[in-house]
Amino acid sequence: MLPDSEITPEAFTRRREAALLGSINMVVTRASRDGFEGHFDIQRNHHGPNAFLHAGALVLADWLCGYAAAASLKDGATGFRTIELKSSFFAAAPEGRIFAKATSVHIAVTHSSGTAN
Repeated sequence: MLPDSEITPEAFTRRREAALLGSINMVVTRASRDGFEGHFDIQRNHHGPNAFLHAGALVLADWLCGYAAAASLKDGATGFRTIELKSSFFAAAPEGRIFAKATSVHIAVTHSSGTAN
């Protein structure tokens, strides 16, 4: 289990530096065992061929759910993975800030589940 001192927005923002989220400049704004929040600002390299935000930006929600799972792992746990990810899109976004909030819903010894908005 991660110690509480390592569950901070700054620590998890640093974790993303060498990962995919480093390339989109994701910032973690809240980090706790019960959930995470974060955002990134839309840039041209996030656009699909239609000049709007590519649906792959959904990775932000998945990553924050993963962070929440990592923060909740019990001693002896070997890891976690995304089993299912569903999404709904309401509008196209050419610019602005994308926010996501991941909440731990069920945490058990062998598995956990969460939701992201």
